[in-house]
Amino acid sequence: MTKDDIQQENHPNNEKRETSSTHQDEANPANPFQSQILEELKNAQEEVKNYKEQLLRIAAEMENLRKRTEKEKEESNKFAVTKFAKDMIDVAENLRLALASVTDEHLQNEIVKAIYSGVEMTNKSLLTVFNKHHISTIVPQKGDEFDHNLHQAVAQHPDEEVESGKISQLLQSGYMLHDRLIKPAIVITAQ
Repeated sequence: MTKDDIQQENHPNNEKRETSSTHQDEANPANPFQSQILEELKNAQEEVKNYKEQLLRIAAEMENLRKRTEKEKEESNKFAVTKFAKDMIDVAENLRLALASVTDEHLQNEIVKAIYSGVEMTNKSLLTVFNKHHISTIVPQKGDEFDHNLHQAVAQHPDEEVESGKISQLLQSGYMLHDRLIKPAIVITAQ
C-alpha cells in the first residue's frame, strides 16, 4: 500500500460519504424488508394488546365465578338444616300445644305437674337448640299488624277488641331460619 492510498482511505471526505449513506438508510425506510418487519412488529403488538385484554376479562370472569361459588356455598351451608328444621317445628308445635292445654286446675295434681314440668323443660331445650342454629320463632300477639310475608290468615272473625285486618288469634307459631321463612305463623284476623 502506498502513501497515497493510505491518505485516500483516511481522507475526511470518505468518512462523510460512508456516514451519510448510513443515515440515509435509517431515515428513509424505503428498504422493503425493514418496512415489512415494522408492519409485523405493529401487528404483533396489536395481538399482544388483544391477548392482554382477553386475559383481563377472563381473570375478571374467574374472580366473579369464584365469588359466586363462595356465596352459593355459604348459602348452602347456612340453609342446610332447613328440612330438619321443618320436621322439628312440628315437634315444637306439639310441645307448645301440650303446654297450652294444661289448666291451673290440672296443675293441682302432682303427677300432672311433674309431667308438665318435664314437657316445659323439653320445650325450652328445643328452643335453645333452635336459637343455636338460628331458627327463630314468629309469635304475633293479638292486635299486631298482619304481615303477609310472615303470617298466613286462615280465617276472619269479628273481634271488638282488635281493629279490622289485624291479628285476632294465633293458631300456630311461625319459624324462620336466618332471614328465610320456613313456616308462616297461622293466624285469624279481625273483620
